[in-house]
Amino acid sequence: MTVPEANETLPVAVLGHGRRMVVLSNQSDENLCSWLPFATTLIARGYAVALWDFGDASPVTELDHVVRTLRTATGAPRPFLAGASWGAKVSLIVAAQARPQVRGVVTLSAERILHPSTDVLDYVRKVRSPLLLVTADHDPYGSAEAAALFLEAAPTHHKTLISIPGTRHGTALLTVPAPTAVVPRILAFLRASEAGE
Repeated sequence: MTVPEANETLPVAVLGHGRRMVVLSNQSDENLCSWLPFATTLIARGYAVALWDFGDASPVTELDHVVRTLRTATGAPRPFLAGASWGAKVSLIVAAQARPQVRGVVTLSAERILHPSTDVLDYVRKVRSPLLLVTADHDPYGSAEAAALFLEAAPTHHKTLISIPGTRHGTALLTVPAPTAVVPRILAFLRASEAGE
């Protein structure tokens, strides 16, 4: 599937089937392949997964177009948004503006500022979908501090902060071993968000 955006076309890979959709957005130094192990886990749990790479236009506009196109093409009116670092910030901004609301948002290492000067906190104050914030407690890019602010500011009643010991950032958080493993907690959040509707 492709998504037209300005003067380019964004390729979007949809894996799995059904209306339970998770849209995965990359951190700035990775591409969609970094999500494949987690995508496989989601598909095995019955979710469809959308993988895509940012292009050259506004990242917020691009993700918004991806979500709108998926709604039309797949019949999934309210996907989950999940992102790592850069993609986490963009997911929060799009979630604040999406109508209808997305089903939930999962962020891995979302920092406060989206380059060059967008304060993500301003948008988090409008996020009413269930929200899961995941960070390392010594994240080297300020995600831990931002996550605490986001948790306090988000108006949703369904919000959780998971802080993992260490300095892992972005998708590296998905490889944390037991007993603090992140993936089972994300899956539990997805299930709880669906059950709460």
